Amino acid sequence: MIMQANYLVKKNPDLTRAEMKRGLEGNVCRCTGYTKVLDAVAAVVGAK
Repeated sequence: MIMQANYLVKKNPDLTRAEMKRGLEGNVCRCTGYTKVLDAVAAVVGAK
């Protein structure tokens, strides 16, 4: 999941939270809805 998030940020450094969520769909662990991962990526790119 971290590698996918890294790819998404490199591809589009202005990601929105919705784009992040769509980009991470299909990963195995979705029990938390990626909340912490989305928060971390959003903090890096400054997404709202």
